[in-house]
Amino acid sequence: MTTEILLDHITKQLRMPTIAKQYRSLAREAEERNLRYEEYLLALLEAEVQAREENQRQRRLKQAAFPIHKTLDTYDFTFMPSLNRNRFLTLAKGEFAERKDGVAKLE
Repeated sequence: MTTEILLDHITKQLRMPTIAKQYRSLAREAEERNLRYEEYLLALLEAEVQAREENQRQRRLKQAAFPIHKTLDTYDFTFMPSLNRNRFLTLAKGEFAERKDGVAKLE
């Protein structure tokens, strides 16, 4: 068996569809950029994790069966003129929590 056939079989057996789809293109990119094997492997695994997280998010949204799908992008800030839009969107990113800052530090 060739390496590609084995990789296709193993990624299917391990249920890693994103790696199966992307290993060839990422291998070419890694070769062009002279990446180490570890960096190539990391890129493959990160792609798989991101795809799984997105699939999980989509599955949860579908399972929640919301009557209307709304996001902050579609929120009409005219309903609450006193709300500072820029501050609200900055807080929504959650970066203050990652930095372990309080909300008061953003004022």
